[in-house]
Amino acid sequence: MWADTDYGEAESRNHEVPTFEDLAIDDELSDVERVTKYATSHIELQRYVHVKMLGETALKAGYQTTKDKFFPILAAVSQDNEYLVRQQLAIELEQLCRLCKDEGSDQAYNSMLSELIPMLDQLLHDRVVEVRTSAAEVLVAVSHFVSDDDIMEHILTIMLNMAHDQEYDEIRMTAASLLNDLAERLGEELCQQFLIPEVISLSEDPVFRVRKAVALNIDKVFKMAGQRDSKDIVEERVLPAFIRLTTDPIWGVRKACAESLAAISQQVDVTIRIKHLIRIQEMLANDGSKWVRASMLQKLGRFISTLPAENVTDDILTLFVGMARPDIGNKEEESYHSPNHQNQRHTKAYHCAFSFPAVVYTVGASRWDRLAPLFKRLVRDERRAVRRVMSHSLHELARLLGTEITERDLVDAFNLFLRDLDDVKIGAVKHMAAFLKEITEPIREKCMKIIKDTCANPKHSNWRFRLLLAKQIDDFVSFLSPVYSYDVIVPLCFELIDDPVHLVGDSACKALGKYMKGLD
Repeated sequence: MWADTDYGEAESRNHEVPTFEDLAIDDELSDVERVTKYATSHIELQRYVHVKMLGETALKAGYQTTKDKFFPILAAVSQDNEYLVRQQLAIELEQLCRLCKDEGSDQAYNSMLSELIPMLDQLLHDRVVEVRTSAAEVLVAVSHFVSDDDIMEHILTIMLNMAHDQEYDEIRMTAASLLNDLAERLGEELCQQFLIPEVISLSEDPVFRVRKAVALNIDKVFKMAGQRDSKDIVEERVLPAFIRLTTDPIWGVRKACAESLAAISQQVDVTIRIKHLIRIQEMLANDGSKWVRASMLQKLGRFISTLPAENVTDDILTLFVGMARPDIGNKEEESYHSPNHQNQRHTKAYHCAFSFPAVVYTVGASRWDRLAPLFKRLVRDERRAVRRVMSHSLHELARLLGTEITERDLVDAFNLFLRDLDDVKIGAVKHMAAFLKEITEPIREKCMKIIKDTCANPKHSNWRFRLLLAKQIDDFVSFLSPVYSYDVIVPLCFELIDDPVHLVGDSACKALGKYMKGLD
C-alpha cells in the first residue's frame, strides 16, 4: 500500500552532509535541463529546489517539452525518499495538469487523465499526512480541469476506492475530507447516487478517527443534498447521520460536530436550522465533556449569525453573553487560577470578540441591552488579542447600532483604544474616520482632540499612526463642518506636512491640496 521505500521518522536525513562542491549548480544549463538533471539528484536539497521549479518551468516550456523531458522523471520523483519532495511534487502537479488542459489538444488532455491524475492518486495513498493533504487539495483543483463526462471515471472512482480502503484508517479519513470538498464539483446527481451513501457509511466506521473526519467535513455534503426541492434527502439521510455523530460515545467525535455545526447551518434551509440545528446546539453546549462544550461556545457566535433574529432565543444569547465570564462552562471544578482554565477563558473571549459584530448584525440594535455588558468586558479584557479584535471592529458596530448607542456606549471604548498598546490602537486609528462619521458633531470634536493628542505628535506616536491619520483627512473633511475643517483640520495638515517621516508629509500635502481645490 505505502511506497516501498522504508521511511523512518527522519526519512533520509541520516545521509552525509553534502559538501559545497556537491551543492554547486551548473549555471550553463537551461531551466528545463536543470530540472531534468537535479530533480533526481542524490542530494535532497537539490531535488526539493528543482521539483519546486517544475510547474513554473513547464508552463514556460510548453506541453511538448514537458511531455518529453519532465514526464519521464515524475515516477522517480513520486517515489522520493524525502517526503517534502513528494509533497512538493503533489503541489506542482496542479500546474502540470493546468498546462495539459490549457494546451487544448486531446493528446494533452489524455496525458493528464492517464498519467498525472493516477500519480495524484498514488500520492493520496502516501504514508505521510502532509503529502496526502497536499495531494487532496490539488485533486480538488484539478477536478475543474476534467470534463463532466470524465469526472466519474477519473475523479469519483479515486475517492470511492479510498473510502473502501479497509487496510489503512488514514486513507478513509482523507476520503471523508475529499468527498466533502468535491461535493459541489460532482454535482447534485452524482452526490445523491454515490457521495451521500459513502459519507453515511464512513459516519458509521468502527474507527472513531474516521467518524471524526466525517463530522469535520460534511457541510458541503449538506449543501448539495439540499439543492432545489430535495430537502427531504437532508432530513431523511444526511441529518440522521450527523445526529448520530453528535451522540457518539467518543467525545472527540462530538467535539468535531460542535466545530462544524455553524458551517452546516450556513448551508441548509432555514427551516432545518430552526427545527433541528438549534436543538443540536443546545445539546452540545450541555455535553458531558468540557472540550465539547468549549468548542460549541467557540463557534456559538458564528452559529447565531446563521439564524433569523427571532429564533435567537434568550437562552442562546445568555450563553453567548456569558462566554467572557470567568466561570462559564466550568462544571469540572477546575481551579480558576490554573493555566489550563485561564487559557480556555482567553480562547473563549477571543472567539467571542471575533464573532461579536456578526451577532450584533443578526439580533440588531433592539437587543443591544443584552449584549452591552459583554461588550464592556471585551473592550477591557486583559488579553491584548481580544482588545485588538474589538478595536478593529468598532466602526462596524457603530454603523450597525446607530448614533445614540454609539455615543452612549462605544465612544468611551474608542477613546480607550486610542490610548492602548500600539497593536490594539491601530484598529481604532485605521478606521477612525468611519467611526466618527456615525456620531454627532459635538462628540466628534471631542474625539478629534484625543486623536490629535494620541496620533499627531511625532514625539509621542508611531509614525504609522500619523500616516493613517494623514490618509483619512479627505474622509474627515467630507463630514466635518467647513468651519471646523478650516480651524482644526487645515492646521493639522500643516503639522503633518512638517513630519520627519516623508510618507506622512507627502500624504498630508496631497490631502491639503485636495481640500484647497475643493474650496474652488
